[in-house]
Amino acid sequence: MQKYHHLLVIAKTGHQPAMAFAHMLTLWLQHRQYTCQVCVANQLSLPAINKRPDLALVLGGDGTMLGVGRILAGHNIPMIGINFGTVGFLTIAQQDNWEEKLLACLEGTMPLQSRMTLSWSLTRNAALLEQGYAVNDVVISHGTLARLVSLNISINMEAMGSLRCDGIIFASPMGSSGYTASAGGPILFAQSDSYVVTPICPFMRSVSPMVFPSHIVFRVLIEDSSIDAHLTVDGQIGYTLERGDILTIKGESNSLIFASTDATFFEGLRRRGLVLEQIEKSSTLF
Repeated sequence: MQKYHHLLVIAKTGHQPAMAFAHMLTLWLQHRQYTCQVCVANQLSLPAINKRPDLALVLGGDGTMLGVGRILAGHNIPMIGINFGTVGFLTIAQQDNWEEKLLACLEGTMPLQSRMTLSWSLTRNAALLEQGYAVNDVVISHGTLARLVSLNISINMEAMGSLRCDGIIFASPMGSSGYTASAGGPILFAQSDSYVVTPICPFMRSVSPMVFPSHIVFRVLIEDSSIDAHLTVDGQIGYTLERGDILTIKGESNSLIFASTDATFFEGLRRRGLVLEQIEKSSTLF
C-alpha cells in the first residue's frame, strides 16, 4: 500500500540540471503509479497547485530547501531533498543515491521528523506590512552605517526595556547552529520546542543570549534613535525598517516535516565543524 499518492517535484530556480532531473523523476514516479506536478522553486505557490501534494520532493541545496520550507510551513506536507547545491545539510540524498533514499521514503520505511519554525509579522503605523515563517532565523541588524540600533523589547506583553546593539537574532533549533552560534548563542537540539534570542554585540555586554519556549511572544519596536535598520529572514529575503516599526516573533511547534537521515544530531554538528572530531579509538587522551 502506497504511503503517498500525489507528489510535488520542486526544482532549484534557474538550474537546468535540476529541471531536467525533475522531468526524468516525474516519469520514474508515474511508472510507479504516482501522480506528479513539477514547478520551479521561485514560482511555488500552494494555492496554484492543482491538487494538494502528499509529499514535496525538492531538487536543490539548502537555499532551495529553506525557501520551500517557508512556504510549506504549517501545511503538514513532508519534504525530502535531493542535493543539487554545494553543501546540502538539509537534503537527504545525493544525485548518486537518490533512488534508494526516495524508495525508502515512498514506502514509509524512512522516518519523518517534525521541526519548529518561527512565525513573524511586521507592522508599520498599526497596519500589517509583511508576515511569514522562518525556517532558520529572523535578524534585525544595522545597515551600511556602523551605528547601534535601539530596540524596545517586550515579552508576552511585559515590557523589558530598551536594548542598544548591532542587532538581534531570533533562531529556531534548526537555525541555532548558524548565525546565532557565531554570535555566541547556544546550539539547541534539533527537535527542541524552543528558540534562541541572541543580541549582536549589545552595548556594555548588557544582555546574554536567551532561550525561550515556543509559545513566548517577542515584540520588538524600532525606537526613534535608530536609523538604517534591516530585517532579514533566513538570510534570503529582507526589508528596510523604519522608526516605529514593530516586529513580532513566536515559535511554531511541529510546523515543518522532514524526511529523516540516519545521521545523529552530533554527526550533523561535526559535519558543520561545530563539535570536536570523533577521537580515534587508538588515540591516547593524555
